[in-house]
Amino acid sequence: MYKTRNDFKEKNLERSKGKDNMNNFRNVISDKIAPGALAIMMLANAIMPAAVASAASKEEVVYVNTNANGKVEDIDVVNIFSLEHAGVIEDFGDYANVRNMTTTDKIKSNDGKVTVDVSKAGKIYYDGKLVSSQAPWTLTVKYYLNGDEKSASEIAGAEGKLKISLTVSKNAAYAGPDFFSNYALQGTLQLDTTKCENIVAEGATIANVGQNKQLTYIALPGEGLDVEITADVKDFEMDGFSINGIPLNLNIEVDDTELMNKVRDLKNAVVKLDDGTGELNSGIKMLSDGVIEVDKNLKKLDSFSTEIAEGSDAIMSALKQIQAALPDMNALATKIAALKTGATSVKTGIDDLATNASAAAAGYTYAGYVAKMKAAFVAYMVASHGISESNAAAMFDTWSATDDMGKFVMNYSNQYFNSTDAAAPGVNTALKGLATGISTLKTGYGTLYSGINELTNSISSLSTLKTAIDTITSKYAELNSGTSDYTEGLGKIVAGYQLLLNGVGSVSTGSNTLKNGTSEFRKETANLDTTVSSKIDELISNIKGNAHIGSFASTKNTDVKAVQFVMKTEKIEKPVEKVEKKEETSTKKSFWEKFLDLFKF
Repeated sequence: MYKTRNDFKEKNLERSKGKDNMNNFRNVISDKIAPGALAIMMLANAIMPAAVASAASKEEVVYVNTNANGKVEDIDVVNIFSLEHAGVIEDFGDYANVRNMTTTDKIKSNDGKVTVDVSKAGKIYYDGKLVSSQAPWTLTVKYYLNGDEKSASEIAGAEGKLKISLTVSKNAAYAGPDFFSNYALQGTLQLDTTKCENIVAEGATIANVGQNKQLTYIALPGEGLDVEITADVKDFEMDGFSINGIPLNLNIEVDDTELMNKVRDLKNAVVKLDDGTGELNSGIKMLSDGVIEVDKNLKKLDSFSTEIAEGSDAIMSALKQIQAALPDMNALATKIAALKTGATSVKTGIDDLATNASAAAAGYTYAGYVAKMKAAFVAYMVASHGISESNAAAMFDTWSATDDMGKFVMNYSNQYFNSTDAAAPGVNTALKGLATGISTLKTGYGTLYSGINELTNSISSLSTLKTAIDTITSKYAELNSGTSDYTEGLGKIVAGYQLLLNGVGSVSTGSNTLKNGTSEFRKETANLDTTVSSKIDELISNIKGNAHIGSFASTKNTDVKAVQFVMKTEKIEKPVEKVEKKEETSTKKSFWEKFLDLFKF
């Protein structure tokens, strides 16, 4: 505990000085230097001319004293020099007053320039109280008792539920070197456990120091503090917050080998993903081409339907006309000749239709699709790469059986053609039914055509011809009705297959989008390892900050080894009753009497 903030500053100063000066002084006393000899040495130093300014680096310890609410009252800078020989020190700082803390050497301050005529080598400390009250950080401390905000004097000696909030942030009014972004903060507060119970301090490291609880907070460079402390208090008093600003001299070595290996694995995986997506896109393109080819054949087949329907209607009309004109044999012979000509054309059309329908049904199967895909692949490899048909066929078989993408395309195609949920099996079944119906139509029409031939050969027998015509007309009416159903059904198949074609087109578009995305992903991650490594280095650099950013006292000071900040808020204590003391009279000793008293034992 320190009675005043000056006690706190002097104590910290003693620690920073070390033990060198005390040990030197003890050696002088133990050797019992004769007073005369010592006096001669002092006189000699007094009459020696001053040497050229000593080239010495310095350190600064900045003491920021605030009231209990964090408002700065004054700033003292203790300047520390290590001298190799006597001489004149020149330093800079806009001080209201200065004092030599270690020797009796004279110190002068004029227009921001400080000079000290140092009589001997060693360490020298001088304190300067700055004119400015601007520090790199702004402190704000508030106190609440039982929920109401109170002043520091109002909570001194109080009892109840206490909350203390401390905020440390960047001071926008400060225009010196950027200590805020480069210095870490260590804030401490000690609370007497005989006066404070149920202490809650989130984010603090709490340690026992005698009967006190010491709360410690750490803030990295570029970060402030936002602290809230609660406690049940009685007869409350406390020392102020002590906040040290120091550079972080961290020797951080990050072993990022495992991380970078994972990053490289990710890069390789992205490359494989992009390559695989490319293969998938190629497979879907082949599937799309095959579906488009089937669609063309279906539309071609559908185009024949109109001709068949019109031809069938014409035959039906001709049969009815023959029935009506049968008694007129001349007219009948002419019409029968026309009938045979039309029947021959219809037979040719039905034969072509049956051939195309069978080809469509055979091609719209998994095996047919694979055969077409293989034929297209072989043709492409022979034309583009000069590979023989047998080798190209072997490459396709190997790709479809062993390559992951090949197996994916084969399985996808197999499911597409065989799954009960897919459109293909329905189309395939319809095509097979269509082919079967057309085959039946072909067989039936072959019988009809034979009958027409017989009718032509048997025209001499009118009764036989009339019976045959009646039979043909009756049977053909049924056939004509079936032809109408066929053309209507084929139209529905073509319309349904258009939906399948649109779906495959959407899949192809999505595959292209996916390929574009994986290609962009591959491009963006090409330098991922170097980017991650640079970010790690940048993060470490930001944590460590820059310890050598200049002097706080003045930018004219160029050789500054270190700067440290000690910010202290005013303690909170109950008023002390004043006790009148009687003045003691003492005899004032002269300088030589005080000097000689040093050597009395």
